[in-house]
Amino acid sequence: EAHFYLIVSFFLVLIVGILILIFFDRMVTSSEKNILTKNRELIKTNQELDRFVYSASHDLRAPLTSMSGLINLAQRDPAQAQNYLRLMQERIEVMDNYIKEIVEYSRNARLKVDIIEVPIEKIVHEVVNTLKYSVDTNKVQIEIHIDESFQIKTDESRLRVILNNLIANAFKYQDFTKPKPFLRIRA
Repeated sequence: EAHFYLIVSFFLVLIVGILILIFFDRMVTSSEKNILTKNRELIKTNQELDRFVYSASHDLRAPLTSMSGLINLAQRDPAQAQNYLRLMQERIEVMDNYIKEIVEYSRNARLKVDIIEVPIEKIVHEVVNTLKYSVDTNKVQIEIHIDESFQIKTDESRLRVILNNLIANAFKYQDFTKPKPFLRIRA
């Protein structure tokens, strides 16, 4: 009978040992999978960061290179200095807008989405009024056709950024060679 208990105890210890090994093996395998997944995510993030740095450095260097050339031209031809200064100011504005876009993108990636009822007509008017002082809007007829009661559920700050970019581009890329340029906003 003691021999029987010894054999049963041996098999119980063996089974418990095997179960412990299986548990640890699964735990290690799961950890390895998590590590591999995280490594793939890090590789992808690093590649995206590399592309961003390349693109950002290129987009920031272009206005600087242009301004450097304009400074050289202004030094050679002082009579045209005012014209060159105006062109340099435009390059500075391009760079400033690009930096603002980078900051907005960075902020957007970190902020949580806050979904609320947003009055579209009110936001569009606010964006248009803000842009009136930063872009050449006096040459463009502005028409806003949005019902005051029209609302959507969205993140207001992100919608404001999107509308600002769309409306600013609509002003910026008007064809002023055509008679009566206009901007019509409907929702």
